[in-house]
Amino acid sequence: MGYAMERVRIPRGVVNTIPPGPSTSSLRKPAFVVAALLLAVSAYADDYPHPTAFVNDFANQLPVAAVQALETKVHAYERATGNEIAVAVVPSLNGMLIDDYARGLFHAWGVGKAGVNNGVLFVWAPHERRIRIEVGTGLQGVLTDTRAGLILRCCERKTWRRDR
Repeated sequence: MGYAMERVRIPRGVVNTIPPGPSTSSLRKPAFVVAALLLAVSAYADDYPHPTAFVNDFANQLPVAAVQALETKVHAYERATGNEIAVAVVPSLNGMLIDDYARGLFHAWGVGKAGVNNGVLFVWAPHERRIRIEVGTGLQGVLTDTRAGLILRCCERKTWRRDR
């Protein structure tokens, strides 16, 4: 049983308000852009080391006992508050600025709970002598830029003084 399609005549002076449908070539452009972005993001994520725990010393700068003790404290804090703290000691920033590297690593690792964004990432690159604290938006009221700056200045003084 088929339906017959009638031809409708539009009276003179009436404007057709139905926009023309998209052409196939205009649909290919957004698909190409999305595919290129996905490829770029996956390549971008490969620039970062993969976490094995909350505390990750990829540069072998911390004593094993210190890593284990810090891991225990961070894990207990996560269980008590739901907030996530991650630590990354990296051998290199891969030619990036510490701010860009920390932001990218924060997103690549997915620090914090989805929807709450309650994570904090400490990044230390000892060979470049750089430290950064990246704070998720859910904790920016608690760990403000001022407080993070004070922590960094204290850490930098102690770390660089010890290296001399």
